Amino acid sequence: MKWTPEIYNHPDYNGLMTDALLSLPTLSIVTDRQNLFGDVEGIYTNPLEEGIDLEWERPTSAELFTHDGPKQFQVNCGLRIQGGHSRNPYKCPKHSLSLRFRGIYGPSRLDYKIFGDDWPIDAFDSLQLRGFFNNAWTHWEPDQRERSQYIRDVWMRDSLTDMGNKDALQGFSVHLYLNGMYWGIYNLHERPDADHYAAYNGGDQENIDAINGDPTYVISDPLNSGSVSDGTIDAWFELKDIVAGKNWEQVCEFLDINNFIDWTILNYFAGVTDIKRGTNWRAAGGGPERRPWRFYSWDAEHVLENVNQSGIETVSDPTTLFDYLYDIEEFRVRFGDRVHRHLFNNGVLKPEKNIQRWTKRTDEIYLAVVAESARWGDYRRDVHSYSSGPYYLYTRDEFWIPEKNRLLNEYFPARTDIALDQFRNLGLYPGIDAPVFNVNGSYQHGGYISASDTLTITNPGSSGTIYYTLDGNDPNNWQAAAPTPGG
Repeated sequence: MKWTPEIYNHPDYNGLMTDALLSLPTLSIVTDRQNLFGDVEGIYTNPLEEGIDLEWERPTSAELFTHDGPKQFQVNCGLRIQGGHSRNPYKCPKHSLSLRFRGIYGPSRLDYKIFGDDWPIDAFDSLQLRGFFNNAWTHWEPDQRERSQYIRDVWMRDSLTDMGNKDALQGFSVHLYLNGMYWGIYNLHERPDADHYAAYNGGDQENIDAINGDPTYVISDPLNSGSVSDGTIDAWFELKDIVAGKNWEQVCEFLDINNFIDWTILNYFAGVTDIKRGTNWRAAGGGPERRPWRFYSWDAEHVLENVNQSGIETVSDPTTLFDYLYDIEEFRVRFGDRVHRHLFNNGVLKPEKNIQRWTKRTDEIYLAVVAESARWGDYRRDVHSYSSGPYYLYTRDEFWIPEKNRLLNEYFPARTDIALDQFRNLGLYPGIDAPVFNVNGSYQHGGYISASDTLTITNPGSSGTIYYTLDGNDPNNWQAAAPTPGG
């Protein structure tokens, strides 16, 4: 195991190393050394080789456990290198991986409640091990190294989940070991393939399509081209034709509108700067049954950087669907409704909710980051000073904590109002505030009002406040008083 002595022996960290390694579940991957590091057949030695079918997949044993025992399984499965340009060893030495459960290795599915007894999904065809590429200490650009937090992508998926999308890819952090060697913090999470869509949304996975970016977008760079993960491209072509036809009823039949809007709102809100037509997003649905298409946040590591980031420049309609949808009035109204739901009142994208999700994830890895620093913090300084400096020894207290504090104290408190102004400038939210409903002196957002209640509506777009009371038990007989001047 390779450690940075300056971390391991540092008085601020030396006493934390054991606790740091015990603070997260351990995922141990064991296979023949040649499968990983062989000159010819090693998938880690030759990470740019994607192969055909199972050619670059290797048999392995994967074991998840914690020191106190609540999470534990062992399964024989397949192992693959994952990612786009993060496969390039010059750009990233810490590659992402995936576990593939197939009958040729062991069980055809992992049957295990990996996300706890209360989570409805307990069987998986595959799992992703995200090693972090952008905004990580191993990146070749110094500004990205200094923004390292190791939770940006999972925060996006947490946010999409809280916005009402239960299938938004659950995950948690682990310490990964390859043949006993400590390899750092990874995020273990679901993959949005056909089986995933079926598990959460119904249907037969054999009749569901899944895509990695827009499969109609094929360029000379295969790592930035779209592709089909499961099924065929036929239903995707049909969806694009239907959206281009702008028939709202048809669109709602073939596209999960609320999911697509939530996904778009989140991308705009977080200022995604690395989403492309051919990569860094996923979708599933379609198939011969024409299941409604749903969209997933994927590889969203370039987010939450510039608090004034303009979403329209960064997202730029990677699906080629948004520009057509924007022309449909019902879509714009629905979009505004979802913005109001998430950015107002107790919404998911209010500052306090964003901070709560961020803090939950940073608390989980606070100790573990010390071990990550000991493993990879000196890589660009001492091992491979690629591209541009300055090169530092990256530590939790000097780099990770200041970036966390910037986000908590500067970014999140300001971002919601800035994003709202941007949605207004895009014509996706009205220029005036929505009415505020007050029932018997307490603010209420939806729900029932009894016959004895007094409802006060403050409408910023009108001349003031209007008071409504019910007449007896007739729910249709509201009596309105005159607006309160200047109220």
